[in-house]
Amino acid sequence: MTVIKMPFSINANGRIDSTTDRDVAVRQRITDILVTSVGERVMKPTYGGNARLLLFEPVDDLLFGEFRMDAMNELSRSLTGVTIEDLSVRPASYTEFDDFATTLTISVRYRIGPLQRSSFTFSIGNPNSLTEESSL
Repeated sequence: MTVIKMPFSINANGRIDSTTDRDVAVRQRITDILVTSVGERVMKPTYGGNARLLLFEPVDDLLFGEFRMDAMNELSRSLTGVTIEDLSVRPASYTEFDDFATTLTISVRYRIGPLQRSSFTFSIGNPNSLTEESSL
């Protein structure tokens, strides 16, 4: 199976960059599910993990625990052939003036089929807190 690589890019041959690596495709799907807001997809109104909404909420373990359960349920429902073993979310940084996170780090541990275990971590940031010096 060939899928378009994200972020979207053009390869050296001038074609859309793609991959046949199943692990890369699964990581892209997991990231897409988690950062999509519920209601954002017209034809799939319940699709999404709402991770971006956490950027505007107070840093709270209870809130992160609720997100974890909802996100794991959405991932299990949306992915076939993949078992989500664990998901964790934590603030990578927050401002000193309030308890709102400016960057969240999400780690996902999953299994493809019975044998292939993998994990990855990605970060999402509050676009309002980015400056010219910020790394994306």
